[in-house]
Amino acid sequence: MIRVVYHRNFLKSARRLSRAEQSKLANLVKILKENPFHPLLHSKRLTHELTGFLSFRVTRSWRVIFQFLVSRSRYHPAAPGETPPGRISVGRAL
Repeated sequence: MIRVVYHRNFLKSARRLSRAEQSKLANLVKILKENPFHPLLHSKRLTHELTGFLSFRVTRSWRVIFQFLVSRSRYHPAAPGETPPGRISVGRAL
């Protein structure tokens, strides 16, 4: 399982969600920890100023952006579609 590091703005934004949306977010983050490319997440690579980040949708108006942070001492290149080792940093809603 991958370790997830939350940005303080993410936690602040998540508190503003309804209980149902918070529950859905918790389930999606659980899936993210197990497999960031799980089909239920519909993970998308972002472009332009957000190159290097990925996102998944929680609701129509709320998305989570994230990036992989890999420790150099534990880095093992992942094949396409595989989960890279390390941590995931979860950013704020778009």
